[in-house]
This record gives sequence, C-alpha cells and structure tokens, in this order.
Amino acid sequence: MKQWKIKEDPHSTDPQRQCLLIEGEKSELQKIIKKFGKLCGRPTSVSLPEGYNLCLPLHRPRAQILEELRAFLDSMTPQKPVSAPIDPVVPPEPEISAPESAAPQEPPKEAVMPSLGTELESPLSPQSEKSQEEAPPAESSPSPLPPMELPQPAAQAQASVEEAPKVEESANAAVEQPPSIVVGLPPLESLATPAINPDPTKNLESLTIGSHNRFAHAAAISVADSPGAMYNPLFIHGPPGSGKTHLSHALAQEISKNLGEKTVLLTSGWKLAAWAVSSSSKVLSLWWDEMSVHFKVLIIDDIHLMALTEKNQALIEKMVSWFLTGGRQLVVTAVYPPKALESLAQRLKISFVGAQASAVEMKPTPPSVHIEIFGDFLRGKDFNVQSEESKALLERLSAVPLEAHLWVQRLIRLLDLGISLGQNPQVGALLPALFDLQLPEQAKALPDSADMAKVNQFLFPKAKADALPITWFFPRGSDSLVAWTQMMFFQSMSDMGISRSYRNLPPQPYDPTQPLGLPFKIGEICRRLSPRVVVLLGPPPQSPLGERETEWIHATRHVLGSMGIASAHIPFQGIKVYAYFLRAHLDLMP
Repeated sequence: MKQWKIKEDPHSTDPQRQCLLIEGEKSELQKIIKKFGKLCGRPTSVSLPEGYNLCLPLHRPRAQILEELRAFLDSMTPQKPVSAPIDPVVPPEPEISAPESAAPQEPPKEAVMPSLGTELESPLSPQSEKSQEEAPPAESSPSPLPPMELPQPAAQAQASVEEAPKVEESANAAVEQPPSIVVGLPPLESLATPAINPDPTKNLESLTIGSHNRFAHAAAISVADSPGAMYNPLFIHGPPGSGKTHLSHALAQEISKNLGEKTVLLTSGWKLAAWAVSSSSKVLSLWWDEMSVHFKVLIIDDIHLMALTEKNQALIEKMVSWFLTGGRQLVVTAVYPPKALESLAQRLKISFVGAQASAVEMKPTPPSVHIEIFGDFLRGKDFNVQSEESKALLERLSAVPLEAHLWVQRLIRLLDLGISLGQNPQVGALLPALFDLQLPEQAKALPDSADMAKVNQFLFPKAKADALPITWFFPRGSDSLVAWTQMMFFQSMSDMGISRSYRNLPPQPYDPTQPLGLPFKIGEICRRLSPRVVVLLGPPPQSPLGERETEWIHATRHVLGSMGIASAHIPFQGIKVYAYFLRAHLDLMP
C-alpha cells in the first residue's frame, strides 16, 4: 500500500460514516476487511480523489477502533501517508440512559434460590437427597445430521397426531407463589402475515465479530449498503448457535434504516410456508399487491424448515424469483450447506451457488467470545469474576460448543434470579450446580406407583386472569407421565420464586417412531391451540427420534420461536430429576 487517508463521509442514515481511501492492491483491502469486518462497508473504486484507487466506507466508527485501524494501516504502509492530514475523528455517540423504573417489590426473605445440582426424587422435598453418581451423556450438540425430509401437506400432518383428553385444572386451592419475579412474553406471532418483527436486541452493535463470522458479516454489510447489486441470493449457513438468526434480524434492521420502513420482509422457512397454506386466495392476492409495491428485500431464516406442499409451492417460488430481479434482494439462512438443500432449491427453481449467488459459512462462536459477553453482563451488575472462574467457565463451554450461547444465557438468568431474591450468588458456586449434573441410574427410571401417588397429594396452582396458556408434548403411550411432569414443573417454579400463572391446554402426544416432519406437525398443532408456552418431553432414548433428539429439539424450538412461543425441553429419562425442570424455567425466562 502506497498511501491511505480517512475522511468524513456522512450519510443521512449514518451521520458518523467515514471513508478510508487507499492507493494499493485489492488483496491489501481484503486484509483490512478481514480484520475490521464489523466496521467496513462495501468497497468501491469509482469517483475517487486523485491518487487513490479504492474506497472503503467505515460505518459508525469509534475512536478506539479507528486508532487500531490507523496502526494496522501504518504497518501495511512502507512510510507514513503522504496525503493530507487525517480528518478529525467523530466522537462516540452519547449513551442514552433508560428511564428509571419503579423499584422492584421486595422478595420474601424465606425465598431461597434452589440448587441446580443433583436433587432428585420428590419435588415436594427437593433438598432431601444428594447424588454423587456418574455423569450423564454430554449435552453438546453433535454435527448436524442430514436434513429431515419434508413433511406431508398440513392437512395430513394434522390428522397424523392424536388429540389427548384435556387435563382438568386441579380443584385444590391455589399454591401461594412468592411475588419476587414477574416474567412475560412478547406478543404471539400471527399468521395474518408471513412477517416476523425483528428483535431490537439482535443488531449489528450487539453482534460480536471474529474469525468465525467475519466473511458472513462483511457480505451482510455489502447487502445492506446495496441490496441486489451483488450476492443475490446471499446464502448464510452454519450449525445451531453460530448466530445466523442474530445476523438476519440485524440485517433487516440495518436495511430498514437505509431504505425505510416496510422495505424488508423478515420471515422464517416454517412461517412463510404455513402462512401460504393457511391464507385464503384473496388474502394472498392482497398481500402480494402490497409486497410488490413496498418490499425490496426478503430474508428467510431457517429455510431448511420450509415445508413445501402443492398449495404453497407455486406462491413461494414466485416470491423468491421476484426478489432475485429488478434490483431486489434475497437472503436465506440454513443449518445445512447449499449442496444438502439442492432438492429444495430445485423445487423453488433457484440456485444457492454460482452466478451472483454467494454462500458464506458461519462457524460456532468460540467459547472465549461467550466469556466476553458474560463478562460484560458481570460488569454491568458490579460483579467481580476471578480468573479461575473464567477459566472454569471456558472449560465447560468448550464441552458444549454448539450450545454455549444457551448455557451462558442460563447462567446470566440464574445470577439475575439470585439477585432478585436478595441473595449474593457467586459465579464459582453456580458453575458446578448448573453444568455438572450427576445422574444415578435410579434417577433415569420412570415414576413408579409411589411417585404417582404424590401427584394426587400435590396442590396444583389455579390459573389466574392473566394466565399464560401452556401445552405439553409427550411421546405416544406415555400419557400417565404428563401429570407427573406438570407437578415437577409447578413445584420447581414455586421453589425458584417465579410468579407466573399458567392455564393448561390439552396435552399433545407425538409418535417417536416417525421423526420426519415432526417439528412442522408440532407447529401446526400450536397454530390451532395458540399456546404461549410449550414443554417438550423428550422421546425414549431407544426410539428412532431419540437418536436425533438434539436435532429435533433445535428445529422445533426454531419453529415455535418464529411463532412467538417460548419452549423448554425435559429429557425422557430426566422427568424425576429436579435440576432439568429448573433449567427449563431458566429457558422460559425472557
């Protein structure tokens, strides 16, 4: 590189934008993008000042990052830049403080956050026994299996799942719940439109950039700056937990800033397919007219969960083709690489590779990045985490690389829970309780007659006016386990000091011997029942679905999440293990 210069280049949507001008080779520009991808926009080589042949937009630059960039540029330049002095750095945007909320209600002094360790047996006395047996199978997600085959049309899928009799609410008096935490859920997603509202917390600023996602981020920024100009379609693939959904929501919000509201349609593979099946021809026609006028970009998250049928295939094929022309843009994400989805691409008559198409991979987020996220949380709570505790957390996250984000989320919520109960939780003490679950063989057994007798003695809480509808999915033939699962769920919720009311919907059996298309069938059932919370009782380990349980849980949670439904999972051989229910409540917290 012969010379470089940073100059102000404000834009209506980014008043702080600057521009890096260089005289050098494209290979040198790629090195800059590789190291500072989060900062960089789409490079250009037109309308440049004399002496420069490349320009790289710098979005929302911060002083510290710019200093690092200057040092890096100096290292690439044989001598100091001979151009005019560098323009002054725009100061960082001031932090906007959130309005103060009312002081939380003082939790009852007797409420104590229960341990997540090895409490088994009856939840009526959860702190009675401790176990010190061998560890269970690792909970880390294996490499993704080949994608599940597409399900049958929705009408057949609905008919293949049995309706179980409704579990009546107990006539017993309500169990008094400590008012320490009040948790809620976002609005339930409707199938009136295929659109998903972007999560404001999933933005570019909160996305940690590293070697695991740098190229995907750079491609997304290029699409945000100039939709339809290149990378169309943009295919982003990677394993669960790599950040595909986060990047999808961030990209939707960034494009909306640049092009205006109602220019981006963010949806999911399951929701788009379900909407096209359930909507009338009149609704589809009206919606198409609106889409053709306003929308410029279509983002489909988890396209591998798209269930094509005779009723929806033509419309979806027409939609994706329309966004590939006329300066519009198509972005899709999937767990699997393009080659594994060739059949889906052929049915949609598009290509995920070649020509203008670009496929970029997102790898699992390194555990060290999750440590940084966790550290930010601790600093915000005035916690001091010791180096030994960070090392211990890193070791545990390294054992669950594809679920590290989930475990960090659980740990953060567990700390918040302890604080809300007026306690002083210690990170070091919570790590073994949360991660190092020990299961004796007797804990893997199903409840016997003595256990089931406790269900009849348990005082189930009555539903309140603001109760959230909840349903339970269980393996066919395990009807008797539903009441036990419900007892463990409500008892552990009371012990954790969570103030939330539920209204039971009919529990739903599923066939663990027929795993193909099961996430879509569960989605169809939930569309009819409209629950806000779903508890998934896992399949027997020896069943065909048991061999693919991790994949099934991931797919089902994404389908339910696209509907705005919170979900939790209890392993089949864990319904007597108190700690699994505590983890479930952590997963259900907002």
